[in-house]
Amino acid sequence: MQRYPIGIQTFSDLRKGDYVYVDKTEYIMPLLEGSKYYFLSRPRRFGKSLLLSTLSDIFKGNKHYFKDLWIENKIDWATHPVIHLSFSSMAHRTIGLEAGIKQALIFQAKQYDIELKSEDYISGFKELMVSLYEKTQMQVVVLIDEYDTPVVDYLGEDMTKAQQNREILRGFYSVVKDADPYIRFFFLTGISRFTKMSIFSTLNNINDISMDAEFGAICGYTQNELLTYFSPRIAEIGKSVNLSMDSCVEKITKMYNGFCFSHDGEPKVYSPYSTLLFLQKKRFSNYWFSSGSPVFLIKMLNQEFDYDLDDTIMSELGMENFNLDNINYRTVLFQTGFLTIKEPLENNNFRVGYPNQEVRESTLGFILDGYLNQPQAEAALLILDIQTQLTEGKMEKVMQGIHQLFSQIPNELFRQHYENFYHAIIFTSFKLLGCRIQCEVSHAKGRIDAVVQTPQYIYIFEFKVDSSADAALKQIRENNYATPYLHLGKKIMLVGANFTANARGIQEWKMSSDV
Repeated sequence: MQRYPIGIQTFSDLRKGDYVYVDKTEYIMPLLEGSKYYFLSRPRRFGKSLLLSTLSDIFKGNKHYFKDLWIENKIDWATHPVIHLSFSSMAHRTIGLEAGIKQALIFQAKQYDIELKSEDYISGFKELMVSLYEKTQMQVVVLIDEYDTPVVDYLGEDMTKAQQNREILRGFYSVVKDADPYIRFFFLTGISRFTKMSIFSTLNNINDISMDAEFGAICGYTQNELLTYFSPRIAEIGKSVNLSMDSCVEKITKMYNGFCFSHDGEPKVYSPYSTLLFLQKKRFSNYWFSSGSPVFLIKMLNQEFDYDLDDTIMSELGMENFNLDNINYRTVLFQTGFLTIKEPLENNNFRVGYPNQEVRESTLGFILDGYLNQPQAEAALLILDIQTQLTEGKMEKVMQGIHQLFSQIPNELFRQHYENFYHAIIFTSFKLLGCRIQCEVSHAKGRIDAVVQTPQYIYIFEFKVDSSADAALKQIRENNYATPYLHLGKKIMLVGANFTANARGIQEWKMSSDV
């Protein structure tokens, strides 16, 4: 039985433990042969730490760990001293970032029997590189993982501390350029891609490969890799749930594939964390998102009442530059993996959206939870009930469910943001329904608020604010919103509803089959 390396970030442990390793060494080869300063941004749980650990073993000359891998007989396996730092494991919250860096440098020095004499972390970094070079007569490899953790950890919590840590990091990296004669290879990873003036103003020779097509699959699994390494397990899972191999792969693809880290729009990759947990547990569920919910991001989205993130247009500059002094939440969503490239457009613009069903449903669920100010599980039960009633054609129960959603909002907050809440909750709730649904559908004579298709019915919804249900039905008929659906052979129901602040939800609704 295959062993899945869930949570294992050390390459040697993975290989010694006989875990499945999806061979990424072919992607590593161009890095070894190219320039020597690199930066890679990827979302959490995407294998950045394992990639750096793999590079560490390559530069340490540990060829025995690479038996039967692509790179085994393609390099000379020279041994270099390696400085491997992970900012996610530094105790920066308890002892401070400067002390945390100094502590990590001292630990790295001890691995080579070197005692650092410098008092501060900046001089200590330079001293360690020079000392390693002089001791081994080999250029040093510097691998830095999660460089942005001391900043990202404070977003939405303590922006002053985030800015202070940014300045500390800027000082830390300031010594790298002057240390060039001692460096063989420098690789930096993180989640965010801060503007160069923010942190890397003195490190202007770094090659950002985050969106290069050549390295689009250096982390994550491609469709071909999924089938090559995991087909037997997928077939077993499919059999257990009465799905053919093709149907099971199709469901896995819809649920977990779709992340894109290339301006070309290809390749698409799976989150390794979600994929491996699915294969181990043999159950479709939300794994990647639940491994750490972005509280500050959800707060930002709720404050902006931005609930429709799918099919968004972003510029290349907007996707790449994370400016700590003026945070654009969509930039953060893109860089943290909640949005991804769907299609390249003209003039360096891109169509972006949720990468897959797992991220889409989880994000919408957390957004709705923020609006309703209640546990997500309770909102999920209401949504499930609305879905059931829609399928069975029980519109009165559907409207009761929608009204109940609005009743959860504190009255003062609802009145303050009345129309915003109406739009946000209705459309977020509808997008979470399991049946086929389209919200704000473009039409020749306007935009339909929502179209919901179930096995038997097609519901065309129009919602009004401080008007009437009759006015909503009149708009549907006058604009012939039902016409594009007449050929589908399903019963078409027109639904008009009116919201008022006094009712804190639906004041009245009417339904008609007279199209």
